[in-house]
Amino acid sequence: VSIMFVDIVAFTTMSAALCPAELVELLNEMFSQFDEIAARFKVQKVKTIGDSYMAATLSLAADVMVDFGLELLRSLHALNAQRGLNLQARIGINTGSVIAGVIGTRTISYDLWGDAVNVAQRMESYGIAGRVQVSQSTYDRIQYKFDFEERE
Repeated sequence: VSIMFVDIVAFTTMSAALCPAELVELLNEMFSQFDEIAARFKVQKVKTIGDSYMAATLSLAADVMVDFGLELLRSLHALNAQRGLNLQARIGINTGSVIAGVIGTRTISYDLWGDAVNVAQRMESYGIAGRVQVSQSTYDRIQYKFDFEERE
């Protein structure tokens, strides 16, 4: 599978200036747009945690995940223009094997585990705002489809 993590840069700082209702409204609008885009790309949202969004493909279709990430950045740009904001996202993608399942007895939750998930999360946390950062395993699958810049 290909796994993606999206994190809104400096959202915690910005959220301190919003009342709780405004914060929930903004997150709902943003993540609802992400969900609509995910449906178009046939990408599965796994979960949201605060201002982070996790998604996965059900195959090794890394190119679909990169296209999805680029579309998320475009939608965030449009949301900024519409609301007069300056939200930026870091996006990290990795491709590999995972374990997936539903856990819990009271509030059940679908989740993914494994090294591929951990690498995707690191790709996001060390990424650059406004860019999609991919791991070597993702790059190896799609290197001829996109223009890449090597990080130093």
